[in-house]
Formats: sequence, C-alpha cells, structure tokens
Amino acid sequence: MPTTNKEQEIRIAQRRVEGFAQQFGEAHRNLARHAAFPLVLTPDLLYQIWANFVPEAPWTTVAHVLLSRLCRQVSYEMYEMDIADRNLLLRELKGEFGQERFDELGEFLLDYVAQRLTDDDADTQDLREAQEWTALAYTKPDEVARELAQALSKRVNQEDMGDMLRLASLVETLAEPLLEAGFEPFLIYIDGIRSFVYGDLEQAVSHYNHLRERAPNTNIGGVSLAIPRYWKHLILIRKLYDSGLFNILKPGHQKALYKIYYEIPKIDELSYDWRVIRKLILGEKINNVFIPGYEIAPGIFTGLKVNINWDNVDITGPVYIGDMTTIKDGAKIIGPTIIGSNCWICSGATIECSVIFEWSRLGPGVRLVDKLVFGRYCVDNTGKVIDVQAASLDWLISDARQEPLSPTPIERQAIAELLGVNFDEQTT
Repeated sequence: MPTTNKEQEIRIAQRRVEGFAQQFGEAHRNLARHAAFPLVLTPDLLYQIWANFVPEAPWTTVAHVLLSRLCRQVSYEMYEMDIADRNLLLRELKGEFGQERFDELGEFLLDYVAQRLTDDDADTQDLREAQEWTALAYTKPDEVARELAQALSKRVNQEDMGDMLRLASLVETLAEPLLEAGFEPFLIYIDGIRSFVYGDLEQAVSHYNHLRERAPNTNIGGVSLAIPRYWKHLILIRKLYDSGLFNILKPGHQKALYKIYYEIPKIDELSYDWRVIRKLILGEKINNVFIPGYEIAPGIFTGLKVNINWDNVDITGPVYIGDMTTIKDGAKIIGPTIIGSNCWICSGATIECSVIFEWSRLGPGVRLVDKLVFGRYCVDNTGKVIDVQAASLDWLISDARQEPLSPTPIERQAIAELLGVNFDEQTT
C-alpha cells in the first residue's frame, strides 16, 4: 500500500531526531524537545530555555541544536523547526514530562516575549503575537482558537491576502493541539483559505462544503468565521454546476460569469445573453437540470434560514433565494430571478428577471429589470456597466455587511416622486 506524504514526513522526522540523539546523546535530545515549544527560536531564547529547563545539558548544546538538521535559519539569528520534527519532539516532551511541562513552558514563553519583544515595528509585533498564540495553543486551545478566528475573520473582511496567508500558515503549524482540542472545523476552514489565496478555487469550494457539513453555523469559539466574498460567489457557481444548470451556459458565458466574480478590468466589455439566465431557472426539464435549494412554493426555491414574511411579499417564480437572505415586507420579485446568500432586499424594492449576487443590499424603492448586480457593479442585458459607487448610487445598491447610506433630502424626494413611493413609510 503506497504511503501518504504525511506518513513519509513522519518517518523522515523520526530518522532526523534519532540521528541527532545518536550523534550527541539524550541530554541534547531533551533540549531539542523543549526547543520545539516556541514557534521561532533565537540563540538568546534557546539559552534561556536551557538555563531554566535543561541545565544538566552542556552549555554547548544550545549551538548544537540550532546548527543541526533539526533547525533552519529563516532570518538573522532566527531559527525554526520543520512541522513534522516539531510535532514529534513535542509528543516526546509531553510523554516524558506531561502537560505540566507544557504549562510551565507556556508561562515562560509569555513572560519572555513580554519582556524582549517590545518594539513597535510590525515584524516584531507579528512575532510576539505568533509566540503568544503558540504558548496558548498548548495550554489554552479554546482561547487561542477564538483569538485566531477573530484575527483571521478581520483579515478576510479586509481582503488582506498576505495576512490571511500568514495567519493560515500559523494555524497550520498549530494544527496538532487544535485538532486534539476538537477544532477540526477550524482547520478545514484554514485549508479553504489557503486554497483560496493560492487560486485553487475548486479546492476552496470543496473545503467550504466540508466545513458546512461539520459545522453548519461556521462558528468557532463564539466567533462566526468570515468567508471571502469572491469565495461565496464561486460557491454559488458551484451549486449551479453541481445541479447541471451551469452546463447550459455556452463556454463564452461561463467565462463571462468568472469575469464577473473577480471584477477583472475591462468588465465593460462583458456581453451577456439573458435568455441563458432565463433558462437557468425556468422550470424546463432540460438534460435533467433542476434548481438548487428547497422548493417551498411552486417555482420558488430557497436556501437555509431565509428571513421572509411570505404573506407580505409578492414573489412570482421561478425564483431562487440564497441562504440567510432577508426580504422585507412590500418587496416584489418576479422570475426568472436568482438572489444569492446574505442579501438584504428593502421594503418597496422590485426585482425582475435579474441576478443578485451575495451580500447585496437593495434600498427602498429600487427597481431592477434585466440587471445583474455584483459588488459595486450593476450590468444590464446589453453589457453596459454602472459603477454604483463612482456614480454615488451606493445608497441604492450597496454591500449588505456595511451600514446603508442615506440620500440627500432632494434626491430622496425626486426619486420618491419618480417611483411613486413614500420612503418615509418604508422600513429597511
């Protein structure tokens, strides 16, 4: 039976550790076990660990560990261990000294970074944060999982790809204690984030679907994990693909959808065949195609946890409404229409023969016919694009995660007269 990469990494780590012990002896091996606790080593840090925990070893052991194959230099006087080597040595450390030694090392490391890593520059602060999380991962995994989830969700909402990858890599390094503490869903989320950042979008969606199976509310330690908005867009297209709907699109139209999701420049060149969109959600039985979601009324399909008072809205299918979407009283939706997840459709809004992507907020009185809304863009059936932010219309169409903007009284009155509605009587 062929071996997996993980099994091979473990065998290599075992040979490396055993080779080190055979060359230098068990006292050196014991210091190496303790040296595996911090995420990053410096000569001063390892010397302090030797003095406080393994003083019986010769003082030259510090240099032997840092210059051995167990460590690699990553910067000036900074060293780290391979993940497999580190995990093996930490398992040996716990087996030899128990959880009490982890607690002692955790307290020691927190004190050390508080005293030594005090500069205000970003690199020092990142290192201090990483060392603190490392100490907590082996002593208070619930606390560190919550803090990491908060930090990563913040970077996801800011779309800071560099920091997303940095934090994902850190969590991967701490995977073993987090897995032991029952945070497997968080590690699945991390795998998805890494795949997303590296551009492996199919794998990112696969990880997301796995995450939803294991943790439907995507909640870690009381923190709701943020999902990259483009990732959510791809999840919608994956749903269409899995159901067979995506196959109806011609290759050029499929490519156009991907261009939309990623807001590639020259988007104004986009041309879209709205008859294709109509085919996607008309109840026609074409090549065993079906609509994703649950049919809660003839021609009306929804995802999970939609917030709709069905008696107070006017919806004519075929319509698909995604997970966690809110549609307020007085809204009107005419199919064929697709509305993505986490949208907010205000009272008095009208949507007809349109596609509204995730996290879109449509303000009171908005009327969209033959439109496609994604991010800050609105496209009509000729391919013409309106940048709602540049046109100062983002109080009409905006991101549902942000506070809605209000128009000036003059604009409000003029549009109310044009649409024949009274905004003062509408509620968001």
